[in-house]
Amino acid sequence: MIVGLEGAHPACAGPLIERLLEGEAQVSVCFGAHELLEAPEGARVVLLHAARDAEVLNLARPVVSERRLRVFVWLRPGDRRELSRRARDFLDWMQETIDVPDFLPRHALEALHRALEDGRSISWEGPPLKTLVPEVPALSPSSGEDEVLAAMQRGPVVIRNVHDADESRRFAALHRAAANRFGIIWEAPAVLPEHAERVIADPLDWEVAAGWLDDAGVEDPRVEAARLDLEPIAILRRAGREHPPMFAAGAERPSAIRRGTPSGPASLRVISPSSPVTLTAELDRLGQLVLRYQGSPLEFSTLHVIGDAASLPLKIEIHDFYARGRHWTTTAHHHDEDHQVHAWSRQEDRCSFDLGDTEGDVVVDVVASSDEGSRTQAGRLRIKVAIASGTQQL
Repeated sequence: MIVGLEGAHPACAGPLIERLLEGEAQVSVCFGAHELLEAPEGARVVLLHAARDAEVLNLARPVVSERRLRVFVWLRPGDRRELSRRARDFLDWMQETIDVPDFLPRHALEALHRALEDGRSISWEGPPLKTLVPEVPALSPSSGEDEVLAAMQRGPVVIRNVHDADESRRFAALHRAAANRFGIIWEAPAVLPEHAERVIADPLDWEVAAGWLDDAGVEDPRVEAARLDLEPIAILRRAGREHPPMFAAGAERPSAIRRGTPSGPASLRVISPSSPVTLTAELDRLGQLVLRYQGSPLEFSTLHVIGDAASLPLKIEIHDFYARGRHWTTTAHHHDEDHQVHAWSRQEDRCSFDLGDTEGDVVVDVVASSDEGSRTQAGRLRIKVAIASGTQQL
């Protein structure tokens, strides 16, 4: 049986795995189609990144039937289109599609409840509260004492733009003066307020969370990551890792915490490059891989290269890097329009590929591996190459 989970997102990982584990069923989580070939007989399987190596799925169809697998395919935006192009037979076998609604992860909802209903103090790093709890009054360091006291005496409050401990202590003193009856939600403070529970609302990428647990020797790390709801604080604690630092008030949070949301512009242009187009790689504060071109993040974005015939062949390079005392080696591969997989060549300190066609549109998967065996994935980057005349006008 094959079921599509349309619009699946990290917040649904925990509820999905809990449901699949009912009745002590054997559950496997596959991060690629090739892993489906190793799934144990009778297992309930969650398949992520189905479009990454979609051609393998057609080969896996007999395995699904012979091993009596129940496969739940995690379909992100655009995945179904990719499968229809490259794994049409597999897609035809999909008996059912379940539309997954957008919702906050359980740990974030429970934290909001503790603040709004139980009078707790929480430090919130997540989606803007003005859209989640628009009815709760928002205060800032510029708010007058009378305004702050009156709001705190009426009910819960949101406090924004706290930049230092002095501002935090001022609000805490006013809260005590208001009798501490109602909760406080500190929105992205630069320092953790005293007695506040830190909440990182957006879940981790499933593959990264499982990798951290695996490094820590946790049994069945992929399932365990989901059972922890991919909650960053819980995963970091279970893996014995340090919590990330607090972020400056009002600043953009790192893309690792905003997984699934574009972290850069929709498209970046490079006009008639005279040298290789160099992408840099780095680990963000939660250890996930970010690609940049001239400082601009490219995750989930398009690098649009416009040139003339003299600029071909075009070379794209992704350099190795150092992070946390380790050397990280980058590797990449992409699929062309004929569905062929091309591994990028390796030099001493980089991977690269020459695009020699007059036009190209490739989706690139990048992985970084450390000298201690850790690995992390950047997700997908689309590179479009177009040859045009009069490029100076573009």
